[in-house]
Amino acid sequence: MGLWPWTDTLMSRDTGGILLATLSAGPVGVGDQMGHESWRNIRKVIRSDGRIVKPDAPLMPTDQTIMAQAAGKHRAFVARTSSNAGIKTTYLFIWRQKGDRSSVHITPAELGVSARGRYVVYNYFTHSLSHLSAGQALEVNLHSNQWQYDIVAPEQTNGVAVLGDLNEFVPMRRRIADAIVSGIFCNNNLG
Repeated sequence: MGLWPWTDTLMSRDTGGILLATLSAGPVGVGDQMGHESWRNIRKVIRSDGRIVKPDAPLMPTDQTIMAQAAGKHRAFVARTSSNAGIKTTYLFIWRQKGDRSSVHITPAELGVSARGRYVVYNYFTHSLSHLSAGQALEVNLHSNQWQYDIVAPEQTNGVAVLGDLNEFVPMRRRIADAIVSGIFCNNNLG
């Protein structure tokens, strides 16, 4: 039908809520009282012209998450989406509910990436980077009722990974139109 999900109105100060609304790839509706908006969070969602910067598809729980919940296993909730602006970038949301195991291993297949590639994993809120070698699983450790947002980008043949505009929740969509790796430099053509 071509309809996008709608997460309902939320307060812009709720960083997790506005992040999930953005990753839903549908409208993002804030309902703050005038003068009480979090422009810091709102600017991570929209361009200066007001257009929402969102992934190519709505955030969805992984098959492994659905199967674990159906089997009553206490595994953290893992959901992903992606954008492809010449480079496929995966956006990963992980949430450990009360009673879930503290660590979760996320396979390349669950990440939606090739088991043969090398990837950089960027934790959006701690600004930390880690690397995944070919076929390696991502291990995430969380406290109860804690969530994490990671951006997974492929390393190019020269070892460079393009993460995009990290001022946005979805950094590789509609801001970076093309990325060409040449030598040791990465030339970005902003769209």
